[in-house]
Amino acid sequence: MAIGLAQPVQAATFTSQFLSGSTVGGEVLNLASPGQVLGGGTTFQYNTINDATGNKLTTDDGGAKDFTLSGTSTAGKSGTATVTLSPGGDSGRVRDNHSFTAAPTANNPGSIDSNMFTLLFNSNLTVTKASFNFSSLNTNGIAWEYSVLQFLDTAGNPFSALTNPGWMLGAASQYGVGPTAGFSGAAGIGNFIAASKGTVTGVGTIQSAAGASGTNDNIAALDYALVGLTPGTQIGGIRWTTYLEDVRGTNNPDTNFTTSLLDFTISGNTAAAVPTPALLPGLIALAASARRRWKAAQ
Repeated sequence: MAIGLAQPVQAATFTSQFLSGSTVGGEVLNLASPGQVLGGGTTFQYNTINDATGNKLTTDDGGAKDFTLSGTSTAGKSGTATVTLSPGGDSGRVRDNHSFTAAPTANNPGSIDSNMFTLLFNSNLTVTKASFNFSSLNTNGIAWEYSVLQFLDTAGNPFSALTNPGWMLGAASQYGVGPTAGFSGAAGIGNFIAASKGTVTGVGTIQSAAGASGTNDNIAALDYALVGLTPGTQIGGIRWTTYLEDVRGTNNPDTNFTTSLLDFTISGNTAAAVPTPALLPGLIALAASARRRWKAAQ
């Protein structure tokens, strides 16, 4: 009996856009879990790319899981915070909701809502180019909204520590510390901050008011060039954190903000698939026959 061995399947290259469109699109990431709240330490894995061809999947074909999604939300006093995948009525994106209700009992109380979304590329993908489209990262209003975006290495860690985290991520007593206008731009290799303080005025008085949205409120192409990554660098994913700080006064009403990842495009390679040998049944039969002959010879 002639036994042949199947040759390994070659790795496939790909360039695919995900979460595209303002309505549910024909892809796994849009269709699999509409309205899924990402939180509580639970991870969600999705098979989004055909291992052999590199094509974007419209349904799960049973191949390797490509993406791992997770979210963490923390609500301050009188606050709410959630991260939702493909929210109802606004599908095709990941959305943060963060708000404060009930008039504060003191001016500039400083409570902070936070939403952190993490997208990891599983080990079967080698991603060497990426661009992310975000909206409403640093929007004007009566509370202070600001965002931190970080590309992650293959171990899931940021490429560098944040340049100016203290004044920006601190408690209410630190509001106003640091540059008067806040900060917006690259902050070390792989990091980007959108944290203009001009989005809200009258902080510390009985009534804060909306200022002007930050220059990086919307970022259509958060890519390697924008964060100083060398072209061709392999990345392991992205982490996006948005904060809402309650800087309202006692005369301010409720307030609600949303931030969205509208879509993203990645390029790279899939891992070479390991096929089942085409003549595996013949191998099993041959082994069984040899075993019978060995027993007969005893």
